[in-house]
Amino acid sequence: MKKNILLALLFFLSFNIQSQEKYNEQNSVGFACYFLRQPTIPVKKIDRILKKKKYHKITNMLHSKINAEQYLAVISLEKLNKLGYYKLTLNTKKLISKIKNSTGLV
Repeated sequence: MKKNILLALLFFLSFNIQSQEKYNEQNSVGFACYFLRQPTIPVKKIDRILKKKKYHKITNMLHSKINAEQYLAVISLEKLNKLGYYKLTLNTKKLISKIKNSTGLV
């Protein structure tokens, strides 16, 4: 009986390991990931930009090929605009709308 439980546990753990291998950190948004509870690369990047208050660089992230960067740029710029720290141009608003309506996965 214990042997069957152990085999079942090992079987399910192997699926978890395989899913971790397929995980793409570059295109994911996570704030406490992996065993070390570290943010993903896009989260670290936007965090550095926000701390330095280089908000114009966030606008450049809207043109990124990485969906996670686009997503973080959209929510950051909208929040900065709402708080009065950054004024969105008409072109930026159009690009944000286009990104929001895209079907890309994050």
